[in-house]
Amino acid sequence: VAPLAQPEVGLVTCPYNAVSLGSLPAALEALSIGTAFLPGVFFAVDFGRVDFAFGAAIALRRSVLEEIGGFRAIADYLADDFHLGNRVAAQGYRVVVSTCVVETVTPNAGWWSTLQRLLRWARTVRICRPRGYLASLLTHSTLAALAYLIATQFSAAGWLVFAVQQAARWSAAWYVALVTLGHGELRRWLWLLPASDLLSIGLWGASWFGNTVTWRGVRFRLVDGGRMIPVEPTTGRQGRQGVGEEPMAGAVATEMPSEGTYRSPSGQPMKESVHPRGRK
Repeated sequence: VAPLAQPEVGLVTCPYNAVSLGSLPAALEALSIGTAFLPGVFFAVDFGRVDFAFGAAIALRRSVLEEIGGFRAIADYLADDFHLGNRVAAQGYRVVVSTCVVETVTPNAGWWSTLQRLLRWARTVRICRPRGYLASLLTHSTLAALAYLIATQFSAAGWLVFAVQQAARWSAAWYVALVTLGHGELRRWLWLLPASDLLSIGLWGASWFGNTVTWRGVRFRLVDGGRMIPVEPTTGRQGRQGVGEEPMAGAVATEMPSEGTYRSPSGQPMKESVHPRGRK
């Protein structure tokens, strides 16, 4: 939180990765975060303007929070963490992405729960940044190389382009996951990288069809830049607890448990650890 000592800094946030990969769906989710999502974040940090935040870790001064309307102003938004950072930046403050990486424990849920969560995240990004999300299709190099290979009827030139693309993709994924993030656990799952890329492409396409998401067993319709309206009546603010659902990685907590311990839906403690890993 040292950057908050500077008056021009309004918010500090941390990138995150997923650990305790005990299942194939969890590994694909971790690959999506570590080799697709975070490289885009680092690019924005180095070459763009940071106007977002990650729910895994957010720190800001109370005066800044009150200036943007408090938690009440973002309470009904799916991407409340994004809107928190975005509103702070809109007030003229600088948002800083820390070099500390938060390790979040994956729920190791089944395929259906994992796919629902990944689709929810994809629709979150699409709704928050529609133009940028549309343009992000160009960053799916595996799709482009595979399409070229098929278009050239598996010619020698097509195979050469595909091989060069895959070599570059694997090298970049290895560097980001193991060097930048220090995520050694991901090493044994890197063989799933092509499947992860194809899954990301499928989720990108699926995110454009429909404006509903499932959150804690309740289905919501998204309006007005990501504001959530329950499709069916609920009895509480968070609705019913769904099987296999965990607190969304993009959630902003108004009450933080002590000693970095969080509770899973089943009531079991979940640990989060923060490691200072500077990006090379």
